[in-house]
Amino acid sequence: VASLIPSAHVGPRRVAPPTSEADEWRILREADAALRAHDPERALTILGQHTTQHPRGVAGPEVLAYRVRAYCMAGRVDEARAVADELRARAPVSPAAYSLRATCVSDR
Repeated sequence: VASLIPSAHVGPRRVAPPTSEADEWRILREADAALRAHDPERALTILGQHTTQHPRGVAGPEVLAYRVRAYCMAGRVDEARAVADELRARAPVSPAAYSLRATCVSDR
C-alpha cells in the first residue's frame, strides 16, 4: 500500500526554472509596474526583454498593447501608432487590441 505522506527530501531542494509562459507574465507585470510609476522608458526596456527572450511567446498581443501605452506615455505617438497597427493586424479582435481604445491611438 502506497503511503499518502511524502517521503522526506534529502539534500538541497531544487527550484525549477520558470516556464517560458510564466516568465512572459513576469515581464508584463514588471512593465506594468514601470508604467504605474510613470516610467515609460523603463517599461519599454523591460518589454524589450520579451521581444528578445520570447519572440513567439503567447503574450505577444499584450506586449504590443503595453508598448503602445508606454510610447503614448512618453509622447512618442508615431511609434505608438506603428505598434498599434501591428497589433491590430496580428490580433484584431483580441482584448489587447480592444484596450487601445484608452490610449493616444484611439482615433484609429
